[in-house]
Amino acid sequence: MEHNLIKSKMDIKFIHYCNDCPLRLNNKHNKINLGKGFTFTKTMIVVPYHKINDANNTTYDLIDIVEKAYNKITNGNLTDNYYITALPKCYDISLKDYDIIESASINCVKILINELITICANVENLVLCGIKEEIIEHYLKINTITISHPYTYNNNPDKFEKELKNALNL
Repeated sequence: MEHNLIKSKMDIKFIHYCNDCPLRLNNKHNKINLGKGFTFTKTMIVVPYHKINDANNTTYDLIDIVEKAYNKITNGNLTDNYYITALPKCYDISLKDYDIIESASINCVKILINELITICANVENLVLCGIKEEIIEHYLKINTITISHPYTYNNNPDKFEKELKNALNL
């Protein structure tokens, strides 16, 4: 499914945060993506990356999973009320053979800060879906709420929905 993500025209070759990032070697389009949704929100949702492959090589889109859970809880559209984005910012990356998200996320947090300042300046809370708070808190002093990784929705939808509902005060 194609998301209406904000397509950045920024080439990673010219983004100094990306210079030392190991993920830039796997970024097929040399671009980063920002998020999508209601830019005047007070709460931003951050997923660990856009897509994940399981052991059976089934691809799950994590933004879709969060939107599906929100729709089930509220019968509404997540992006009407919230902004959702991902770390890292590379959309088309293959993580099958690598576990470098944490080191890459440090670079991407700096891009996330710019996203907060320029796109979602009213954000007071970050809902981190499967992302360690320490990665964010080191660079950004903002209220963070950590919930399970969206992938857990496939095995235990009730648990993930409850956590999302509590995090968003629904």
